[in-house]
Amino acid sequence: MTSPDHYRLAEQLADEAYNEFRHDDEAGATALAAIAQVHATLALAAAAEAALGRPAKATRPLSAKPKAESGPKKGVPTRNEARSVPAPARGTT
Repeated sequence: MTSPDHYRLAEQLADEAYNEFRHDDEAGATALAAIAQVHATLALAAAAEAALGRPAKATRPLSAKPKAESGPKKGVPTRNEARSVPAPARGTT
């Protein structure tokens, strides 16, 4: 998405959030407002990149799922490894 695309979507979502709030749906309004804020931020970031002459990077569509990584990350203990570390005895540190 380009900066103008993010900006248009942010405006649309902000309008929808306002309408939800007017109809007493605070939770829906809050969620829409948060998403609108994200798109407004992305619009500013894309505009700043363009102003600096950097090529725009493509962002993935909201419906796209991130690719799953295979295996655990290096240096991060797995859930079972983290559980196997004994807790320090009380009074000894």
